[in-house]
Amino acid sequence: MSSETADKPTAQEVHARFCEAFGPPHQTLGKDFHWALRDSEAALPVNVLMNGTMETAALWIFDPVKDPVLAVYRTFITHASQIDETIKDIRHRMKRAEQKSSEADR
Repeated sequence: MSSETADKPTAQEVHARFCEAFGPPHQTLGKDFHWALRDSEAALPVNVLMNGTMETAALWIFDPVKDPVLAVYRTFITHASQIDETIKDIRHRMKRAEQKSSEADR
């Protein structure tokens, strides 16, 4: 087994890490998982869709704060290091959505 293959996480491994980080998905359809993530009820949600039907997890992150053209970020998780980086990025997006929601309430 090559080191590239050994470092490539399965969709199940990515799903498990996302469940550790964000709790269980809010919706599931087959092997597709959806999280609507927010720091508070007032915040706009950052929606994350994980397509686990392939050998590698495909993630779609819908950011409510970004320009509509740039609001959707998509990636394949091909290296184990990407899991924590992606979780950190999603948490950053959640904080930004919370701040934007707070500013709109003022």
